[in-house]
Amino acid sequence: AGPASAAAVQTVRYSAEQRFTVTDSHACAFPVTVTFDQHYTVESLIGADGITPIRSNIHEVEVDTAEANGVTLTTAPFHNNVQIRFDAAGNVTSWIYEGVNTRFVLPDGSVVRGAGRWGLLPIDFFVGHSPDMTGFCAVLL
Repeated sequence: AGPASAAAVQTVRYSAEQRFTVTDSHACAFPVTVTFDQHYTVESLIGADGITPIRSNIHEVEVDTAEANGVTLTTAPFHNNVQIRFDAAGNVTSWIYEGVNTRFVLPDGSVVRGAGRWGLLPIDFFVGHSPDMTGFCAVLL
């Protein structure tokens, strides 16, 4: 008899959606309620055991809505990508987020946009463009 063949690494693909709302007390001098509508396409590599994740690549399309003082602003859809890596036990070892993190078009046509590359693990870092929230807050005031 020949050697036993090892089980192959599997690729799993799926889509998901999530919606959540937070109150941001830092962007403006007053609280802003922000609702995040996120749509994901996920591709994960799963180890030969069929359970332990190796890596996940996530493409996200997001639309955010900010509300304060009776005024509502909604972003156009924007895109970003996340790559998550795992160790042999399935623990997250790195989490990298790249792309746009906000894109509000204000009534005067100006754009409040943030984009870059964020690392959440193994260390926190950000490289990119943080938005100037002055115009955003003025519209919501």
